[in-house]
Amino acid sequence: MMELERSTSTLTSIPTSSTMSDSDVGSYRVSGDQLVDILSSGNRFSSPYVILDCRESGSHPMIRGAQKVRLPSVLYRRLNNGTLSPASICPMLNSSDCQVVIVPDSMSPNSLASKVFNILVQRQFNVAFLADDVDELAHTHPSLCNVTSPEDIVSELKLNLLSVCDGYKTNTSSQIGKEKNQPPSKLFPVQILPYLFLGNDETAKDKSQLEKYGIRYIINVTANLPNYFHDDPRFHYLRIGVDDTCSHNLAQFFPDAIAFIEKARAENASILVHCWAGISRSVTVCLAYLMHATHKTLEEAFDILLKQNGAIAPNFHFMGQLTEFERTLFPNESLFTPDSGMGSSVPSSTTSSESGCSSY
Repeated sequence: MMELERSTSTLTSIPTSSTMSDSDVGSYRVSGDQLVDILSSGNRFSSPYVILDCRESGSHPMIRGAQKVRLPSVLYRRLNNGTLSPASICPMLNSSDCQVVIVPDSMSPNSLASKVFNILVQRQFNVAFLADDVDELAHTHPSLCNVTSPEDIVSELKLNLLSVCDGYKTNTSSQIGKEKNQPPSKLFPVQILPYLFLGNDETAKDKSQLEKYGIRYIINVTANLPNYFHDDPRFHYLRIGVDDTCSHNLAQFFPDAIAFIEKARAENASILVHCWAGISRSVTVCLAYLMHATHKTLEEAFDILLKQNGAIAPNFHFMGQLTEFERTLFPNESLFTPDSGMGSSVPSSTTSSESGCSSY
């Protein structure tokens, strides 16, 4: 097995966790040659590799298979104070068995790369920095780079990184959205409120689980998963047909989802909100409901849900939509203190004509 290389020279000064000595600072790195070997390895390495690109988005070349680290303010604050879970940085970091290569934005103590490095080292991950400049690698190793954004690359390639995490073998190169590349969790269903449950596809198709928790109302936040028990008159469904991509405006369906949850509550029934993996689309709907029903800010609602399930990871655009929704709920309150760096802004979203909402 190829291990991350321990270099005899440092790249530059990097802040360290309390478990590392000054001699360890910046001493782990991989070269472009090693990264080429990693990406072309198939499954011959026993531990999966995850590549985190901490650079700002732009026209510069991208490493094939890299996961872009884009954190909205609610997560960036947690990164700053050292409480952000690795799975919130990237859902593929659900186990410290992964070996991580960081493509740094800079090597300054306040850089995003340095903060991510510290979090992962504290959680016992094996972490290294890419030692070579990506622009130079695009010329010396053109097969390593792609001008397409990392999010697009991940959906196109059957990479070792996606096929070995948690033993999950992907055949989803044609599927839309990074959420589909995540393995189902065994933690579901997650009880958020006495009547509100978060789940995934496995939960939605398990009638015994639904009956166990008194779930009779189900919100299916996918365009393609079936409403498994639509023929059973005991179950009532609301489908929100969106994919886990930046092209869908999930916020437009928040009112329908909230009304459906309140209907279940009024009938003393439990309700399940699910998507495929239970980490992005369904989490977004649950966060919107928590803010509305409990008058919590996004950060407070996020904390509630994070304590129940540490693997939640709404995509960057859905977090932007939740931020906008928060502004409509608290129009006269000063809730927003912009952070510097990656967490300072969230993108607006477009509405897809292919998405829709239906209930019965």
